[in-house]
Amino acid sequence: MTVEVYADAEEVELLLDGESIGVAPAGPDHRFRASFVTTYRTGELVAVTRTNGIETGRISLATSGDSPTLRLQVDRAEIEATYQDRAFVDIAMCDTDGVVDRSAAPSFAITLEGAVVRPTGTGAITVRATSDDGRSDSVEITFVSPST
Repeated sequence: MTVEVYADAEEVELLLDGESIGVAPAGPDHRFRASFVTTYRTGELVAVTRTNGIETGRISLATSGDSPTLRLQVDRAEIEATYQDRAFVDIAMCDTDGVVDRSAAPSFAITLEGAVVRPTGTGAITVRATSDDGRSDSVEITFVSPST
């Protein structure tokens, strides 16, 4: 498989579970892309960027563990009770460490409890997602009076 890392640094080193897969040039002379050919293996992949031999950044991507659960996260739990204010709810399948399982694609139902979707009064709603196999999670969003 090919792993591409986009970086403005001179070079990128790719590590899998702490072992170096290799170092590849990046930056503007290489269209800001370092490319690595490797065999797929579960674990943590870390890209370390360097310029003039000095580390300038790192980012990691980990394989999720077994038995993912449904997770809901809201970008903010309190919004103004107006038609203009919104909250966004992220729904993902995650392992116990919070690593997202990008291969999981269950069907699920969304329910809202406690208020209408776009209220003009204060109160709270609970957003609940339930997967087709019974896993569920919920978040609460509180609607407050608009600021003056």
